Formats: sequence, structure tokens, C-alpha cells
Amino acid sequence: MNSRDRLLNELCKNGNLEDHRVPLSCLLDLIIESGVKVSTRYDKSSSNYEAYFESDLRIRISLLNVVDPLDVIWKIMHEFGHYLSGKREPEDSTMDREEQAWIHADKILQQFPYFLSFKDKYEACKQNCLHSYREYFKLKNQGHN
Repeated sequence: MNSRDRLLNELCKNGNLEDHRVPLSCLLDLIIESGVKVSTRYDKSSSNYEAYFESDLRIRISLLNVVDPLDVIWKIMHEFGHYLSGKREPEDSTMDREEQAWIHADKILQQFPYFLSFKDKYEACKQNCLHSYREYFKLKNQGHN
């Protein structure tokens, strides 16, 4: 069994995504073929995209406390959206980067008709994440006044 199949098995088992195995497999193929590695994490509830080294671009997907399994899919799309957004420039704001990643995730979603049938859940996750980012930055900025 190769690392991609182990990852797929882990996501399906620990993310409760067995019902979505085939389209998830196609999504992982799209990401891996682009040169981005995907791994799981259990130390934090947040997922992230790491681009510290050009040779090690990585999406780390949290499987800690998964409530809605489809949120794992949406967050994979979002984190891949960070990769598609290109290298972060010094003038880029974090909020702009987050919004841009979701715009790319919208386009990724369109490539997967199976997942489009869950678009209402995708939109709810996206809006919840955007709201969380805005609240975080509002609180952070209040602390600097």
C-alpha cells in the first residue's frame, strides 16, 4: 500500500468519510499531482498549508474533533486554495489570503459534481470560517489599540 492509499484510508476512517471515498480519492489525486503533499494532524483543530520550502509544499488536515465529516473535504479544498493563490507577498493581508483561498476552493468545488450536491454545507463551512477569521482579526486589532 502506498502513502496516498494510507492517507485515503486514514481520512476515511478517522474523518468518517468512507461514504465519500471515491470523490475524495480524486480530490487527493488532483492535489498530489500538483506537487503538494497532504498529511493529517491530531495536535490542533485547525488545518493549514505550509510552504516553508519549495520542495516541501504540504497541506496538514486536522482530524481532531471532527463534527461534520464534509468539513474535512471543504478544508482540504480551502488549504489547496492557498497553494493555488501563489506565494504570499509581504503586502498581502492574512484576511485577503484567506478570502482568496476560499475563492479558489469555490473553483475546486465546481470540478467535483458529486460534492456540488452538498454545496449548502460547503457554504456554511466557508462562511463560518470567514466569520471566525474576521472575529479573530477584530479581537487581535483591538488588543493593539
